[in-house]
Amino acid sequence: KKATPPPVVLWIHGGGFTFGEARDVYGANVCWLASFAGAEFAWASVEYRLAPEHAHPAAADDCAAALKFLSADPRVGAVHVAGASAGGNLALVTAAAAPRLGV
Repeated sequence: KKATPPPVVLWIHGGGFTFGEARDVYGANVCWLASFAGAEFAWASVEYRLAPEHAHPAAADDCAAALKFLSADPRVGAVHVAGASAGGNLALVTAAAAPRLGV
């Protein structure tokens, strides 16, 4: 029997679109709690471009590119997009873009 690739949570950090980083502590805590509860998955995070140095839609484009990249990897199962604060907004935008991206 062929092993099923693990699902991946694509975590998008918050920070009002102007600060924050992929190594967001909140995202790590969410994943730790889920793994503690018995969930088996991998975790990925995106270091999207921040405003005001990078205008809209740079952050959304970066998140969409991360989703497309993960979805194309045969070592990755289902990709679940999640985030906090501004990252939650980007998670919604990214998930809504999935059909357009072909994922």
